[in-house]
This record gives sequence, structure tokens and C-alpha cells, in this order.
Amino acid sequence: MQQIFRFTVRGKNVIEFEVYLSSDHVDFEKPVVVTFQTIQDKGNKLTPGEKFVAFNRKVKKDVGVLLRGFKGARDPNVFFDARITVSTQKAVEFAAIQ
Repeated sequence: MQQIFRFTVRGKNVIEFEVYLSSDHVDFEKPVVVTFQTIQDKGNKLTPGEKFVAFNRKVKKDVGVLLRGFKGARDPNVFFDARITVSTQKAVEFAAIQ
């Protein structure tokens, strides 16, 4: 059985976000699944909204992410091998003029 690495992100008014991945926590030979769940503001209470898979595929390591991360943080204890950009928009629709 193939192991899948799953992450859940919840938020309100989010269009897009980035997830940084490390080989310490992810096997890059296996798929990464990111589920997004909206948070709705109902009066004085936050409630969970729609939940959907926003990203589902294998991710390739990117040495550029590793080097930029080290250069920016200078922390040898925190290394990221890849970065994915996740859109919370389920589909992009284009209008055509006829």
C-alpha cells in the first residue's frame, strides 16, 4: 500500500498559500495531498465550511528552495527541500467574447 502524506489547512479569505516540505517529514517518491477547509464567520462564532482536496501529486525537490531558505534564515536546523503553491480556487473560469 502506498503511503500518502496528508496536510490540512484551514482559513478564511485565503486565495492561495505556500507549503514548505522537508525530507525529514515527506518521502518525495510518494504523493502529497493538501486539503483546504474554509472557515466561516457566523455572528460571533467561527464554524468549519467547505472542505476539498486542493493539491494531490508528487513533488520534486528543488535545490533553489533549499539554498534560499538557508540564506534567509541561516538556521541549520530548518531545511526545506520543496515549496508548493496551493490555490483555494477550485476552478478558474474564463469568459469568452463571441
